Amino acid sequence: MSLFTRLANAYRRYGVVGATLRGMARLLNRARARALLAVYKLTGGRVARFPAFCVLENDPYLVGLLGMTSPSERAFLQWYARELYTGQGLIVDLGPFLGATTCSLARGLSANQRIGSRSGRVRVFDQFVCDAYMSNLLSRYLSQGLIEHSYQEGASFRFEFEKQTQDFADMFILREGDLSELDTQIQDTEFLFIDAMKDVATANHIVRHFYPHLIPGLSLVVHQDFAHFYTGWIHLIQYELREYLEPVYFIPKSSSQVYRVKKDPSEIRHYRLDLSEWDEPRLDAAFRYSLSMVPPKQRASVIAAKFMLYMHRGDKSGARRRLAEYVEAGHPLEGDLPHVASLVGFQGGS
Repeated sequence: MSLFTRLANAYRRYGVVGATLRGMARLLNRARARALLAVYKLTGGRVARFPAFCVLENDPYLVGLLGMTSPSERAFLQWYARELYTGQGLIVDLGPFLGATTCSLARGLSANQRIGSRSGRVRVFDQFVCDAYMSNLLSRYLSQGLIEHSYQEGASFRFEFEKQTQDFADMFILREGDLSELDTQIQDTEFLFIDAMKDVATANHIVRHFYPHLIPGLSLVVHQDFAHFYTGWIHLIQYELREYLEPVYFIPKSSSQVYRVKKDPSEIRHYRLDLSEWDEPRLDAAFRYSLSMVPPKQRASVIAAKFMLYMHRGDKSGARRRLAEYVEAGHPLEGDLPHVASLVGFQGGS
């Protein structure tokens, strides 16, 4: 393809400013250019001031927060709430665990000069019930002197959330309980952070009860588990709803994909994902779509999520077959793939 044709295609797809920033990002490979392109896409064509989230990830406060999200994710959330949030809708935080995401959003809100009252701007949902992984993590925090209590599987860790978020308590309204059973009472939503799609039933509930309140042309959705081996249904949902939400940014050093709402999603309030309805060609198409968004380092996790979906459908032999095909095609087992291979009983590969 000639240089002229490539330039013409870029200008047609991204506009003059977007194509120029895209070219800067590729040619210079500098964080500033990449970040400016990200802002251009996140805001739907507006160029905001330099996005400081690429340097905020070193902020001692953000680094020191307790939780499973990365400093770069926390930096993005703080930057968004400070620089992009307009106040036209709510900020919703689904599955904050110990509140690192809530603190990051609230800290950004506190510095946002475009909005009036900050009271209750953030709606937080979590059931605060400790699972085995959380229990182990909290035990490590206890041994390091970061918390004062131990938490067994099944125990409530709400106290730790309230302790970490206490400085911002006036900015959020907390709803505790199983998300798939709660009456969400949600209004127009400008920003939706999702770290709660841990099973298909909850994923369907989130789509039906939160997506319809997103604002076309304005709202952003962040899927924190996008590049995680266990939550493959996220890829199927986002593929099916791609006419409503467009991918605009993958947060560096994380597993989070950001989407921008481009079409009124109110008509999808009856959406339902059924894993049994997905044949292999359609499944492969969904994951090709997802793989086109993520950096090379996250590709193995997305591929692992596809194989894990076979396990979720009760098809262990299908998972082994697809893994064997993958290895026979010359691909290495890296990232999350060895773990998934162990779960499905796959013996080949390296």
